[in-house]
Amino acid sequence: MTIIEDDQVHSKASDGNWRPSRIVEEAKQRGLQAIALTDHDTTFGVPEAQETGRKIGVNVHSGIEVNSFYHDQHITLDSFDILGLKIDLELIQPFEKKLATNRYQALNGIVDKFNQYVSLGRFAKDNDEKRYPLQDPKIISIDDLIAWKCKWN
Repeated sequence: MTIIEDDQVHSKASDGNWRPSRIVEEAKQRGLQAIALTDHDTTFGVPEAQETGRKIGVNVHSGIEVNSFYHDQHITLDSFDILGLKIDLELIQPFEKKLATNRYQALNGIVDKFNQYVSLGRFAKDNDEKRYPLQDPKIISIDDLIAWKCKWN
């Protein structure tokens, strides 16, 4: 069986390891004819991927993966993903900005908890047997974390 399209691909714009352009190049090398770039809560990498796709002959669909939840009196789904394909990038921008704000707030909460853990000296105590690879934790800001994640080298 030959796979010609992969409709769920992530780049460094969310939790992937490669720039959008590299993903498209890799898709071409693996024989794919099309992909959909579906990063978590963002379409930031789609234009770069589409430009590369036009140059090398890979069709790149716009997409996004959005985390959601559902609750009624009988069912609770704490976390499930909704995949959007072939999205109009201009129409999704207001929604995407709200997602970015929510993600920023959630990450800020995580960073605050991490900083509390580090500043109270609990990490040093918990890591006295050197079980964790993080050797020298430092207090960080959410902006440092986002800048680190968005550095596309």
